[in-house]
This record gives sequence, C-alpha cells and structure tokens, in this order.
Amino acid sequence: MNEIQEVRRSQEFLSSAYEELKNELQTVESANRDLQYQNTTLKEIVSTLKKQNKETDVKRNNLEQYSRRCCLEFQGITHQPSECTDVIVVNLVKKLGVNITSGDISISHRLAPPTKKYPNPIIIAKFNSQKLRDSIYSKRMKLKYVDKTMSGGSKLYIKESLTKTKKQIFSAALSFKMKYNYKYIWTRHGLTYLRKTDDSQAKIIRRVKDLPAEAEKKS
Repeated sequence: MNEIQEVRRSQEFLSSAYEELKNELQTVESANRDLQYQNTTLKEIVSTLKKQNKETDVKRNNLEQYSRRCCLEFQGITHQPSECTDVIVVNLVKKLGVNITSGDISISHRLAPPTKKYPNPIIIAKFNSQKLRDSIYSKRMKLKYVDKTMSGGSKLYIKESLTKTKKQIFSAALSFKMKYNYKYIWTRHGLTYLRKTDDSQAKIIRRVKDLPAEAEKKS
C-alpha cells in the first residue's frame, strides 16, 4: 500500500512539474513572439527613418543648389596681387559679348587663397539675377575664342556652382564619359547631362545610379 501511494505521489509530482515546465515554456514562447514583433516593428521604424532621412537630404541638397542659382564659377584665371574679382569677371564676361558692370555682381571672390599647388583658385561670382547668370553661362563655349592672357595661356572655364553632392554626381558621370567614349557632358541648373553622339538623346543624371546600364555601356 505504501508503495502504491509513493508511486502516486511521484506521478503527481511529475505531473505538476510537467505542467509547471509547460507553463514556463508557453511564457517563454509568448515572450519570444513579443520580441520578434518588437524587432520587426523596430526594423520597420528604422527603415522608415532611413527613407525619411534620405528624402530630407535630397530636399536639403536641392535647396542648397537652388540658393546657388545666380552663381557661376570661373576657372583658370591667373591670380594677381591686389586684384578685384568683380573687375576680372566683368572684363571676361564682356569678351563673351555680354555687357555688364560691377553693379550686376552681388559678390565675387576666390574660393580659396592661392597656394603653390593651386596658384589660381576658382573665382565664384553671384549675379543679381538668374536671367543674367543664364545668359553668361550660355556663352561659355565662346571662351575658346577668347584671348588667353587672363589665364597665362591655359584654358578658361565657366561652370555652374554645384553642391558637394552634385559635384560627386558630375565627377562620376565625367569618369563614365571618358571610359565609354561619350562625346558630351554638361550641367544645367545643377543637373548633369550626358550625350554619346551628336545624334543621340541627352540623358539626365540625377543620381549616380542613373548612369546608363551595363548593356548600354558595352554597346
């Protein structure tokens, strides 16, 4: 009789232990599901924040580029002691057939002081109107006919003033142009354009991934 009671007590103990273990397992599984749900939710939040941050960066960059809409950069002009960049810009622009005065320039200056490595830093000029700025930029191809005394015989360039991000896009497109023998590259209102031949259509490069697909590259 005692043996039977002992067996029953053992069974009851095992049954109780099993139920307790079962309840603990269910609790752990429930907690695990909660953690998985929280992890999924956090991933979705992070993904949303990354997307919002990227969109914010794009908007900020576009606003910065818009703030440069009246600016042009003049590259290759020889630095002179006690120079007046307003006068330099006016004289160069007049050679392109655009009649302006210093009063048409809001501000101008070198982007950096001259050094041994870069003795002739770029001049940036902000004009009083985008219309005037666009008129000057449209005449930039005439620079090849301009006397090179202002540059010591080297090439002169007129470029749009681009944000850091826009410069990176242009640089990537320029490397692509040289590697795959595209004929033309230029910028307009901060956007980079590529054209392979005189007869082909220009492609707008808003992002580096907008560069032509690999199949087109090899064609």
